[in-house]
Amino acid sequence: MAKHGIRAPKTPKSEDPAITIANQDLQIKVLIDRCEELRKERESLAYRYENLSEELSLVRSLNQEQAEEKAEMDEAFARTSGWQDCARELIKMMLEK
Repeated sequence: MAKHGIRAPKTPKSEDPAITIANQDLQIKVLIDRCEELRKERESLAYRYENLSEELSLVRSLNQEQAEEKAEMDEAFARTSGWQDCARELIKMMLEK
């Protein structure tokens, strides 16, 4: 059996055992309540983490779409940056119609 270093508190010499038991019972109840509070907080944080993860993946996908659109616009701008290229692009568009 492993030693964990936790020991029951010593009973004061003149204290009635019923009082000691009542005090320990109260301490146990307080610890149980605290554990329940921490469990609820952990569940709340886990739920929040899950929602934030979903939002992050949505933002990343939107960011990827915008990056692709920007790349297309940059490519189109590079093609039309010179007047000759612009004229070729306009003629090409007119011929496609």
